[in-house]
Amino acid sequence: MGKKIDNSFLNSEDWDLLTTISSPVALAIENASLYQQASVRALELERLKDYSENIIESLTVGVAVLDQKGEIIGWNRVLEGIFTLTKGQVLGQKIEQILGPQNFLSLFPSDTQQDFRLLSEITLELPGGGKRIFDIAKTPLFDNQMIPYGTIIVFEDITEKIRLQQQLVTSEKLASIGLLSAGVAHEINTPLTGISSYVQMLQKKLTDSHYAQILEKIEVQTERVSRIVKNLLNFARNPADSAFQKVSIPDSLKEIISLIEYKLKAMSIKLEMNLAPVKLIWGQGERLQQVFINIILNAIDAMPKGGTLCIQADLEGRKVVVKIADTGTGIEPQHLPQIFDPFFTTKGIGKGTGLGLSISYAIIKEHEGDITVESEAGKGTCFTIIVPADLDLRKLGHKPSFIRN
Repeated sequence: MGKKIDNSFLNSEDWDLLTTISSPVALAIENASLYQQASVRALELERLKDYSENIIESLTVGVAVLDQKGEIIGWNRVLEGIFTLTKGQVLGQKIEQILGPQNFLSLFPSDTQQDFRLLSEITLELPGGGKRIFDIAKTPLFDNQMIPYGTIIVFEDITEKIRLQQQLVTSEKLASIGLLSAGVAHEINTPLTGISSYVQMLQKKLTDSHYAQILEKIEVQTERVSRIVKNLLNFARNPADSAFQKVSIPDSLKEIISLIEYKLKAMSIKLEMNLAPVKLIWGQGERLQQVFINIILNAIDAMPKGGTLCIQADLEGRKVVVKIADTGTGIEPQHLPQIFDPFFTTKGIGKGTGLGLSISYAIIKEHEGDITVESEAGKGTCFTIIVPADLDLRKLGHKPSFIRN
């Protein structure tokens, strides 16, 4: 200790006073230092918490954090978007109550793997009736002593990935079918040419009207088979090998209906048509008709006891949208992802080849369009065919039929 302010030395009373207050003063100084350190630590922890939450919020996957009771203590923005529930609505709630019993069983199946579990391609029902496919990872949440006190669940939405994979598989199958179609078509062409030649020879020799009518019918059917074979070859060829021309979608649909009208009456199927005056589009007329025929015949087959067939064509923006709906047996949910696969059919042996929808899919894709299906077992099916109204043929490498070389 030094001197006083007046430069005098400390006396005994001063020393006694300093001795008395030294301990409390030292304690106060130490407490102030500890409080400052605690404030710094608390600020660091707050920053670390914000940093961790920012990382979780910035992830492109959904993250839910549960405590040991199964109550939600973390819920990031991706899950808010998926399940349309905000963090404030779910915090403190049981995960089973938020996701529902069915989704909960999908997330927590009975298993012996407690530390880590990866669930692949799990379908979860979303609020509003939709469904999405997820890869889900579950892992324990540990404290600093590596003692688990909760669970982290990561949801990765792979619905689009699965859809693209299925399209790739379908495209690969269609490529194989194309090669097969080319071989079959060439094999059919040879005897077909012979039949056509013999018919022409007989027409010259058999001039009787009765025989002439029969031979004319044979010739018409031979030409029909020839067109089918030609379409089969077109399916196998590069799209640029097929001629595009101006096509009227409503007229194409009316032609088809005129051919199957008798069948609709015989099967007590009511027809409802609503064809807007859609403008002419660039397309392959016969191939588009093939798509419509395939889908309409499938609709008729789905209504063996009668029903209603609805056909609608509209211009929506720069796209022509055709909807073909029936009130038939519908398609089972497990079959929907496979209906465009070659050789897939539910009609039974001898009743279907499973090629109609796969060929239709390829034709619509060739027109830069899209084809989708909605169905409910026991209630009916609706196919939606979308094709561009102003298809850019130069982009596809096509020429209009009237200027083809």
